Amino acid sequence: MLTLHVQDMTCNHCVKAITQALQAVDAGAKLAFDLPAHQVRIESATASADELRGAMLSAGYPSTLAAGVPVVGAGKCGSGTGRCCCG
Repeated sequence: MLTLHVQDMTCNHCVKAITQALQAVDAGAKLAFDLPAHQVRIESATASADELRGAMLSAGYPSTLAAGVPVVGAGKCGSGTGRCCCG
């Protein structure tokens, strides 16, 4: 289970965009979103943490590992700008 903090995730449009990006990497991934906390929990059997985070970054949603949640294989946050329709 990977828990990511996605500061730019603020609405259902964001959830839809992130869902599409993650499912492109792993169609069977289980996703749980917490909009108020700006977090997404991902359970993937086939994709690595770096692949999942890369897909989100490519969709315009940079992420960081949620505080206090250790994950083996999670890389450092890449640089990038978040883009969202919510302004």
